[in-house]
Amino acid sequence: MFKNVIKGALIGVANVIPGISGGTLALILGIYEKLTESIGEFFNVTRKKKLEYIIFISQIMVGAGIGILLFAKLIEFLFKNHYEETSFFFLGIIIASLPAIMQHKDKIHPKKNEVVLFLMGAIIPLILFFYQSFIKISTVNGVDGSISTFYILKLFLCGIIAGGTMVIPGISGSLILMILGEYYNVLGFINNFKIFPMGMFAVGAALGVFIFAKVMDKFLKRYKDETLYFILGIVTLSLLEMWPGVTLNISSIVLDVLVFCTGIFLVTRVRDIKTER
Repeated sequence: MFKNVIKGALIGVANVIPGISGGTLALILGIYEKLTESIGEFFNVTRKKKLEYIIFISQIMVGAGIGILLFAKLIEFLFKNHYEETSFFFLGIIIASLPAIMQHKDKIHPKKNEVVLFLMGAIIPLILFFYQSFIKISTVNGVDGSISTFYILKLFLCGIIAGGTMVIPGISGSLILMILGEYYNVLGFINNFKIFPMGMFAVGAALGVFIFAKVMDKFLKRYKDETLYFILGIVTLSLLEMWPGVTLNISSIVLDVLVFCTGIFLVTRVRDIKTER
């Protein structure tokens, strides 16, 4: 139980960070397929299996909630005050996570259609990257101002979209919220415990997670290798979203390299622990 709560907390933290995918972290931690199956197959299994799924999902959700509540302020602080170093740390995590995706494959060599699916997946973060470059990221009035019915509906719909992207490895729900102009608002609701708007967003996110988890579960069961190549394409090109640029002085470069290697080491260590078990 405690291990699942910790894994949930790590996924929760990942979902707070723009450019980092909670789905990718679920893959690294070895719980992605079980998570999508637990949500996607919930209404199609026996009562005993439902109870098992409920316990597992609850542990992950409790952990994710703890991770978001405890680390939202820290993540906000790190990105505002140490953007470059923090980005390099998470770049290391993403790059080290790529082999974890292919560990789930059934076949060694890719077929032509799998290469095509990889390229199709790669287009998605590429589009998001260029779209983000051409729009102004907004910090709309939602934290301190009055909250209209229309804004609550927008939050709910943004929750569905963000929740859905949380299930797909390589697509950052937080980045999607940035593009939709609601990332800093949602972060503000969490940090200031604005219960009602935070609750409406959470309900939308839960619905998005359920819908997309069901879809991903079906695809992983019927077209496992093809789906994994599509995911790998998304994750690989999502590195563009995290690239912070480099400050050209020795101390900054050394620090960037150190935190980058630390990110790689942590993911490698997690994989080693799983292998030992």
